[in-house]
Amino acid sequence: MKMISRYNLNLIGLGEDIAWLAALDGAGLYFYNPGVETPYSDRNVYFIEHGRGLAMESVTVASAAGVDHLTYGETAHFEQNRYPLLIAGMDPAGDIWFWDYVIAGQGAKSFTLHVPGVSTAGDAVLTVALQGATDTAADLDHQVSVSVNGQQVGEAAWSGARAHVFKASFDAALLQAGANTIAVSGSLATGAPYSTFYVESFDLAYPRFYTAENNVLICRADGNAEISVGGITDQQVLALDVSDPQRPLHLANVTADVSGRVIVGTMTKFSCSSAMRRNSTRKAASSGRWLA
Repeated sequence: MKMISRYNLNLIGLGEDIAWLAALDGAGLYFYNPGVETPYSDRNVYFIEHGRGLAMESVTVASAAGVDHLTYGETAHFEQNRYPLLIAGMDPAGDIWFWDYVIAGQGAKSFTLHVPGVSTAGDAVLTVALQGATDTAADLDHQVSVSVNGQQVGEAAWSGARAHVFKASFDAALLQAGANTIAVSGSLATGAPYSTFYVESFDLAYPRFYTAENNVLICRADGNAEISVGGITDQQVLALDVSDPQRPLHLANVTADVSGRVIVGTMTKFSCSSAMRRNSTRKAASSGRWLA
């Protein structure tokens, strides 16, 4: 415990010293893991060694009255690696894993996306990443249709066994906080005799309330002068300014009020969660999510 409280441990990630914050009782340490996504791994690895540690700088933010019901632009990535595919034209050293495949004319495939803190005011944009698996003599081999919670929001067509990415814009009122169903189907309307393509991932940009989920939130200020984060159930809160992921700043005077709100002055990117749980350090390290 003394080694932690005296910062006599050095934390290293990807060859760089990482700033960290000692828990008040010296029983653990907090740091920010921005996450990693490569064809080979979706986890960062950190090393702790004896030596002078890089202490996280603490700053005092200006007090604020707080404004409820503000939103910011959230972008969430959704991907699962269930099916491998390697065909001519694909990079064997690239990402060859996909979520699912669609055969035109054989019904839609459904994907569940967990979308927290949805505000129904404004627009949302769904980015769909696909990979063609068949190539015929037709000018266009694949036609795809995408729906959100039962309503079609976009379609696209492309040719050959190639990757294809398209965006679909729609009213955010189609979304709901929690589980949302994305359906992807293929059609032979292009004249192709057959069509098979794979679904790689989805990226969803949508307006989100400043509401923590499981006592955790990573958010941006988006020009708001003050931020009120709701949904915090513990009085002890750890808040970080993670505008610089390698050198986050500890916001020392941030606390939760009796209603579960955390109020801070503005910064570029903010991280907030409960510091009560003993496993919060491990969770942050493994998931790449922010602490507070």
